[in-house]
Amino acid sequence: MVADDPSYFRRRTAGRLGITTTFAFPILRDDRVEGVVELMSREPVAVDAGLLTIVAEVGRRVGEFLHRRAAERDVARSDARKTAILMSAFDAIIGINHHGTVTDWNPAAERILGHATKDAVGRPLGDLIVPEDLRESHRQGLRRFLETRRPRILGQPLELRALHADGHEFPVELAITQLEGVEPPEFVGYLRDISERKAVEDALARSRDELFRVATTLQDSMLPATLPRIPGHDVGVAFRPAGDGAEIGGDFYDVFQLDDTRWAALIGDVRGKGVSAARLTALVRYTARAAAVEAHDPVQVLGLVNQAILAHEAEEPTFCTAVYVEVDLSRPGTLRLVRAGHPAPLRLAADGSVSPVGARGSLLGVLEEPSLTASEVDLAVGEVLVLYTDGLTEARTEHGMLGEDGLASMVSEVGGTSASVVADHLKRRTVELQGGRTSDDLAVLAIKRLATDS
Repeated sequence: MVADDPSYFRRRTAGRLGITTTFAFPILRDDRVEGVVELMSREPVAVDAGLLTIVAEVGRRVGEFLHRRAAERDVARSDARKTAILMSAFDAIIGINHHGTVTDWNPAAERILGHATKDAVGRPLGDLIVPEDLRESHRQGLRRFLETRRPRILGQPLELRALHADGHEFPVELAITQLEGVEPPEFVGYLRDISERKAVEDALARSRDELFRVATTLQDSMLPATLPRIPGHDVGVAFRPAGDGAEIGGDFYDVFQLDDTRWAALIGDVRGKGVSAARLTALVRYTARAAAVEAHDPVQVLGLVNQAILAHEAEEPTFCTAVYVEVDLSRPGTLRLVRAGHPAPLRLAADGSVSPVGARGSLLGVLEEPSLTASEVDLAVGEVLVLYTDGLTEARTEHGMLGEDGLASMVSEVGGTSASVVADHLKRRTVELQGGRTSDDLAVLAIKRLATDS
């Protein structure tokens, strides 16, 4: 009697119900117990080997059944998730088999490509969405993969053309993946219509082209188209805008005649970029030209430029650095020079030595009474005066900033050449040291004294 067995944990319940015999067997799944079935009787029951064999088999069969039902539920949940993804996805999701035949076609595919699911499933994908000129490549690619099993495009986003049901072609982005563990192989393609993105990209490209055209036109308009010839002197210039030239910078230069014996050279750098820099550059250049005609003192010329900048209305503070040089044929070999916060010009002697010249002065556009000093620079026959903007000295190379010493060394490399060669050499070498792309405008103006001043 189980009710009298102290090791039976339900003996009290068995005694109350009159249970005399119990029998239990395990539910097995791959030799792992998933549960236990217990049978009870009020009458004594004899257990023999045959009954044990039967219930053991029943336990295994029940375990297999439960496992199968769990697997079916997992598959059903997986199918439900797959269906939900297919139905709600914004991108076209297309399944194809190893023959290239469509096996899945979600609602987004209907919307994007124009074919109903019932018309697409079972048809070759190439005939549905691949433009005629690409179909043979599509078929060859599938054949090549089946022969070699070496993927070339799987897992990589590709930009291609797709064919709509109405016959028009449009740009798409396509990514293809192979289903794991499926043989013969099957594939899933994720396709996105990128017509709007391409239209935006094309519009941006056109805008960039137009901006570049406007920027270069405006930049060119701020520089003299030709340089006047100064008797007894050779003048050379070089200019390079920052980056790809799409942004208007503030570097400028100018050379102009004052009267029968005097010429002026000007180089400078205004604060900022863009249209505001262009406006200020134009103001500085034309104010300097007008002032130089009236004033015979370089300090007065830049003083008038300073007043014009202070009176200039701008959204933010503006200023300018500049070097103004006067060449007076009545005083051969002597130049008058004023520096306004600008890097010191370099004098290249005939023996290749290089030295800075000119006293430093205040920035223009900051003080009502800037501190400006005129310096007289002796320029012997064959010597070159090099004016430049900080796009050269502040050029960043693999060894750090070029600096004034680096620029002086570069200037010494071109002794005995023309002014144009000097200017072009400095521009080319500075660009090369920056890997072909400049982070700032750079301008060079070189004046070489020739053997005669006539």
